[in-house]
Amino acid sequence: MKPLQLANGEWLHAKPLPACRTTDDWCIWRLLLMLLLSGLLLLGSTGATAGLPLSAGGINAIDPPSQPGQAVPGQLLPPIDKNMCPGEIYPFQLTIYLPRTPAKGDIMLAFDTTGSMAGVIRSAQQNAIRIMDDLNRLISDVQFGVIDIEDYPIDPYGTKDNVAYRLRQPLTADRDAVRFAIDALQANAGTDQPEAYTRAIYEAHADPAIGWRENARRLLLIFGDSFAHDDDLNEGIAYPQPHRPGRRWETGVPPHMLDPGRDGIPGTADDLDFQTELAALAEHNITLLSVVTPSWFPDPTQTELVVYWNAWAAPTGGKAVPLWNAGDLPELIRTLVEDTVVGVIKRLTLETVPESYQPWVEFDPAEMTDVPIPSEGELSFLGRVKAPSDARPGTYEFRILAVGDGIEYGEMPVTITVPEACFPDFNHPTWYHLPLIAKDYSGSKMGGSGPRRR
Repeated sequence: MKPLQLANGEWLHAKPLPACRTTDDWCIWRLLLMLLLSGLLLLGSTGATAGLPLSAGGINAIDPPSQPGQAVPGQLLPPIDKNMCPGEIYPFQLTIYLPRTPAKGDIMLAFDTTGSMAGVIRSAQQNAIRIMDDLNRLISDVQFGVIDIEDYPIDPYGTKDNVAYRLRQPLTADRDAVRFAIDALQANAGTDQPEAYTRAIYEAHADPAIGWRENARRLLLIFGDSFAHDDDLNEGIAYPQPHRPGRRWETGVPPHMLDPGRDGIPGTADDLDFQTELAALAEHNITLLSVVTPSWFPDPTQTELVVYWNAWAAPTGGKAVPLWNAGDLPELIRTLVEDTVVGVIKRLTLETVPESYQPWVEFDPAEMTDVPIPSEGELSFLGRVKAPSDARPGTYEFRILAVGDGIEYGEMPVTITVPEACFPDFNHPTWYHLPLIAKDYSGSKMGGSGPRRR
């Protein structure tokens, strides 16, 4: 007989079935079993498209089944409800609806209130309502809060009247309360050049009183003209660094160097490392934005500081911009926030709940960065669900969430039922139930059924 080429390119070399010359039931059972296995082999090779890997370009070798329907905000299409044997793979396409702007936004305004910031503080006080109205036009459900950053009231950090971190107003929709908090800001004298920025960044993710909301885009907007206390601010900055290229840039107070932390005492267990707190900010889905103003100190320059703050903000999905004229503050804030949250998602992932089901699902790519939101608001992905090879019979339920910059844009329910009886899969090992009755030449009967490993 000629070999048969299967859909996956493999060749099946078939042999003629032996003829049964008698009514011997062993021969008949053997013929039936061979016919059954041959049929399953053809089915597994031609119909089990799930067993084929995704191509390098992210397109399945055989297109996923078409899924009718249109995407709706907060929902993923289509839901999955499948019977699957262990090791079986099911390819699918899902469609996510993405609004051009996030539905909810929390914006924490953090002001360096040392003496050189007087002009910026005054502009913020004069334009507070305009700033909030402008941002409300971008994000319909927006809340604001206010943080005051100075330095530690010990020598040589700051004066005895300084406060390193003060939460003047937790996040709220009350515009008058926010305006009152901004009006209370005062520019005070400092001592050394660095300020308590690390402490403010730490508190932004650690202080529960701030009140970040679930499913809100979180922005920490720092207005400042300086840098943090740290043992090396050039750490992680690409060479050549703008300031002291190729060398350590130590800005802390010897011998401890780091930010003194909540207890205000240098060299204790709660000291804060700048790069560590930036990473924690990203882990809490808080985007750092920085408005860098002219400083009284000539070194580093404002332009150099913008380069640094851009590098520090980038891993959180943020950026830094220079402010040359305090009167331009409202327009600068609006543009900065708009560029960050409108029409783009910095990081989009597909996650499972419970998290233990993540190995059941594969996507190509696993995550996306700097995702432009199409004008029609829909984005499609190819993925596949794979039942683990050791999955026991039963029903398994979980959800796939589309999460962009900490916001859940929708979910897709998944129900996988592993049946009691699964037939052999020649590409993946699986459990199966096959009745077996055989007669040996001695005349004794052997029989049984149950799960067997192929």
